[in-house]
Amino acid sequence: MEYGRFRAMGSDISWWGTRDLSRDLEDLFERVEACCSRFRDDSELTRINDALALSVPISPLMAEMLETADRAYQLSEGRVDPTVLAAVRAAGYDRDLNLASKKSRGSRTVPGWDSVSLDDNSVRRPPGVGIDLGGIAKGWTARAALEVPGARLVDAAGDIAARGRWVVDVKHGGDRVAGLTVEDCGVATSGIDRRRWADGHHLIDPATGSPAETDVLAATVVAEDLRVAETVARSVVLMGAWHGLGWAESLPEVRGALVTTTEGMTLSFPRTQEVLS
Repeated sequence: MEYGRFRAMGSDISWWGTRDLSRDLEDLFERVEACCSRFRDDSELTRINDALALSVPISPLMAEMLETADRAYQLSEGRVDPTVLAAVRAAGYDRDLNLASKKSRGSRTVPGWDSVSLDDNSVRRPPGVGIDLGGIAKGWTARAALEVPGARLVDAAGDIAARGRWVVDVKHGGDRVAGLTVEDCGVATSGIDRRRWADGHHLIDPATGSPAETDVLAATVVAEDLRVAETVARSVVLMGAWHGLGWAESLPEVRGALVTTTEGMTLSFPRTQEVLS
């Protein structure tokens, strides 16, 4: 088994495979960044967000990303809302995190994904509505990376796509809280323990337009589809520990979930016991 690591999307990307996957995976992540990064002036997403026209032509890759964003919005019952861009910037995450001001400028009203419409060739949104695809794009890309011939596991900073049987260490707040035995699935971790600063963090509650007030430090979700796992993990953080776990358990697509609270207690629901190592 071969192993490699590189930087993309502001994160460390690790992979394991039956051959050297470096070139293929780096090219894939670069293509998605060129399409979806809000930090690149030359990206397609920046062109969309800066456009004065109500309707903007989009590439097939962007169309797929926006369709993924729409599914995340529907599954999360509106909690994962790609129109949080102005609110994220106002919270202090206005540039790449290493360069961000990290100074809050108050809350911003989140327009709501329902204000955006898609067709095969264009996206239409009201003036001033900005789109942020950060976590959605990262999860999509890690899942797509597993389709590269020879790929067996891809870890995009907590968004993990696995082919075959693996034991995955779960870390919340920098500490290992569990080991999960998983097979042919996606594992996603979301939380307020990373991408945070003195005045807040990057997970915006669409209802308030501010960083979420939550008792969840981090949540990890296992699902057949990494895109589902990423959406559910983020939603659990926004919903709170007990409500979030109960909701996640009700979803047939979810195989298990772990939550660590801000008080340091780690919780799970019964199905998770089947994958704990």
